[in-house]
Amino acid sequence: MELQKRSLHMETPRLHASKQVVLEDNVIIPDTNKDADKLLLDRGKITIEEVSSFEDAVTVKGKLHFKALYLTEGNRSLRWRAASHLKKSCRWRDFVQASMYM
Repeated sequence: MELQKRSLHMETPRLHASKQVVLEDNVIIPDTNKDADKLLLDRGKITIEEVSSFEDAVTVKGKLHFKALYLTEGNRSLRWRAASHLKKSCRWRDFVQASMYM
């Protein structure tokens, strides 16, 4: 029987933080489009562009990309109404103080 020695390196995170952020903004439908009557579908995707860490905090910057499909205002007695779509992006930045989660 032989004794085998192996090096073991282990990293243990010292703190964990999570935060839920509400991104809210007004979106104006361009004058070239008819006004929205009913929202049919919406989707969004977050892109993180930059993360800066400090001793006890983190700053995160990114962009929210979203799409919306909606029915336009029109004659409700018609069986078929036109649908329009909208694509927009908005920038956001958040600051997480990690010490409050210790």
